[in-house]
Amino acid sequence: MENHLNELLQDRVTNLVVLRQRPGHTVYRVFTTRSSYILKWFNNEHDALELQVYALLSGCHVPTLPVYGQTSRALLLEDLNASPLWRLAHARDMESEPTALALTDWYRSLQQAGRETLSDNNQALSFLKREIDDLDPTSLLSTGKRLGLAHLPVWELAMESIDTLTSIYRSLPHTFNYNDFAAENLALSPLDSNPLRAVVFDYDCFGLGLAYIDWRNVIYGLKGQAREAFAHAYGEISRSEKIIDEPLSLLYNLVVASTHQEFPDWAKLSMKSVINGDLEIQIRIALGDLPSTALFSDKVK
Repeated sequence: MENHLNELLQDRVTNLVVLRQRPGHTVYRVFTTRSSYILKWFNNEHDALELQVYALLSGCHVPTLPVYGQTSRALLLEDLNASPLWRLAHARDMESEPTALALTDWYRSLQQAGRETLSDNNQALSFLKREIDDLDPTSLLSTGKRLGLAHLPVWELAMESIDTLTSIYRSLPHTFNYNDFAAENLALSPLDSNPLRAVVFDYDCFGLGLAYIDWRNVIYGLKGQAREAFAHAYGEISRSEKIIDEPLSLLYNLVVASTHQEFPDWAKLSMKSVINGDLEIQIRIALGDLPSTALFSDKVK
């Protein structure tokens, strides 16, 4: 990487193209006389979570995309369109067993690093949040009013129970959470590499939480043979984590969805679960009022 950086410093920038603009940052492709790079520019230091995450993961020896330079508000990263080391995942990769095995290795590395880091009381991780930090009676009341759910008995149950549910959640072991798994955030080594390697990038949603959360997200994102291979290679998941995640992840989805001008498609299943009674069952199981069922099996069937 040092040689690559030296070459970059000698290059001349020939073009700058905006790839994406979000409220907190802008992503550019920087063309030079020799290659191209990705520049992620943050509007202010408060929005620059990724700068801290890259530093954290580097210190924990968790693989990331190469970082060729940074300031307090910018990251210069590998461009997957020009990289000899990495390529952007395609839809077919999400059905591939080698992809699943590579992802298992990356997530094991991430979660082991998270457990070790959290066990060190000297580590300052206050910049990392948990999704449940946004869940309390006040936020649920506001969400219920915005989505027309506040009058439902199940929503009243959720508001009455949320402090107990989040307390149960906080009592379980935590680790690093990536939180945003998707093909567009996955880099893989070239097709002829053996074994295939994976790096998950874009850390806007990075935080702390239960290992099960990332397991769930990967299982949802993979398909067919890849899904089965990941579940098998990863091994057993925590039954307790799954049970408490069921209602809390649903409520979190709706809290976030309620802030959108138009209700997003990805939250429609959560809304349906409120209406059809699934949320009430999940809450009561998590509270111990109902026995768990086959829905909460520790294995993917």
